[in-house]
Amino acid sequence: MKVEYPVVINGKTIVVSDELENDTEIFKFIYHMDELFGDTVCERNGQSSDKVKLNVRVDSDENFYYEMVCYDRSSPECNYAKRTFGVTKKGFSLFPKNKDQEGNWKPWRKYNPETKTEE
Repeated sequence: MKVEYPVVINGKTIVVSDELENDTEIFKFIYHMDELFGDTVCERNGQSSDKVKLNVRVDSDENFYYEMVCYDRSSPECNYAKRTFGVTKKGFSLFPKNKDQEGNWKPWRKYNPETKTEE
């Protein structure tokens, strides 16, 4: 059975689809897509923006960094905020990193140059 999951990013609808055989595979597919793309609106300190794009960065050691980045200059709280994703060791699936270094729930974080931390 073909299962489709629409994702809206940067005002564009992208349909992710897969051929799945049973209810448990369908459930896992929808869960995973919702975990990755269910939060495509940046929300920080009472401001929000849907001007979000996907970004993949590579450092000099060839490590890949997957993130959603807000680029809304009219929203100072959201502009340059990002939502980061880790990669599982098995299967190379992405998962959202929704907590900061202290364990607080912060799906959208922004680098603070004064404290040199992501908040």
